[in-house]
Amino acid sequence: VRQQSAQAKDSSSGSPLRRSHEVERAEGGNASDSALSASGLAKPPTAALESAQAKQRRPRRKTHKSRVYGLGGYSQSSRVMLCMVGLPARGKSYITKMLQRYLQWSGFPVRIFNAGNIRRQEGLAGAAASFFKDDNKDAACMREKVASECMEEAIKWLSMQTNVCVAIFDATNTTKTRRKAIVARCRENRGITPVFIESICDNAAVLEENYKLKMGNEDYSGMDPEKARADFIERVKNYERRYETIEENEQEGELTFIKLFNVGQKVIMHHCSGYLVSQIGFYLSNIHIQPRRIWLTQHAQAEDEGVHKGELTDRGKAYCSELYSWLVAQRAAMKEAGEGEGAEMLVLMGTAPVHAATFEHMSLGSRWTGGFVADEAVLSQDNIVPQRSVSCSSYDSLANTNEFPAMS
Repeated sequence: VRQQSAQAKDSSSGSPLRRSHEVERAEGGNASDSALSASGLAKPPTAALESAQAKQRRPRRKTHKSRVYGLGGYSQSSRVMLCMVGLPARGKSYITKMLQRYLQWSGFPVRIFNAGNIRRQEGLAGAAASFFKDDNKDAACMREKVASECMEEAIKWLSMQTNVCVAIFDATNTTKTRRKAIVARCRENRGITPVFIESICDNAAVLEENYKLKMGNEDYSGMDPEKARADFIERVKNYERRYETIEENEQEGELTFIKLFNVGQKVIMHHCSGYLVSQIGFYLSNIHIQPRRIWLTQHAQAEDEGVHKGELTDRGKAYCSELYSWLVAQRAAMKEAGEGEGAEMLVLMGTAPVHAATFEHMSLGSRWTGGFVADEAVLSQDNIVPQRSVSCSSYDSLANTNEFPAMS
């Protein structure tokens, strides 16, 4: 500021000092500046001002807005196309919907492309079983056309994405020729990885339930149930005649696939690598179709809100007793209803002292001596309430059948 003020005065008064600086710049000010710098003297005020102005004229670097990704954003750069494989009524669409919910929750963009929906949109809703026969050449060409359109829609959507994402190609894809064509088409687009998920089901009870669900789709809307069932069974038989299960030697052993037997009873993973594909395999290893129930409850009332000791009030202890009785009644009703595995209960609780106290008093309310199994030195001898985060499980020396396993 002082330099600029002095320069303003010089220019207004036309001082010799100002004019000498101008002459010096015209005759080679760079050499003069170098000489001044070498002698340890400061640059004249005019040179300093020009240097500051030059810095201001420099173009600023462009700043790029940072993106915030979900967990999937850092997994890998490729895009994945999940291709379902299997006969009709094997739970393919059910699995795709579960996968969509799970992957979206994990932070991945997901979209389902269903070949059956495209067929219906093209005016082929309610196609009879004869439409799916091999000797019907026109129908076979139409089926391939529909499957190709569905695949192209999935690839087009994947190509438009800039980050990791998942497209689910929901079709039968029951022949090696079809799967080979899918792999070849994906290889034409850089960064698209095909993963095949085959659903195999030979459980008669599960198949019967799936057949009933199929009677409600658009192909059999308003049709007599018995005739609809017979037509659908004939359609499945037509698919069975050309069905080729996935084998490890397909694509010279490089095919990535996951095989599901009876919706999670058995799972085979082959050539699955990378975070996203591994997560899909892990999820499919834990799916089930058994009825389950989840109950949410707060902890019992405590004297100090359970922050330190977790000592329950009388109302809190009464609540624990009532809660235990209610759970026992619910489990008995589920077993009578034949829910089987769904009647098994697991108590998931927090790590605060009041949570452990709630579970302990539930045990006492059932005339049952309960306790906690934890790491050594975690529980004090005078107080059985955990002092830090531990995994707890109930036990009963009398092998009481009403035991509820629990863990924090």
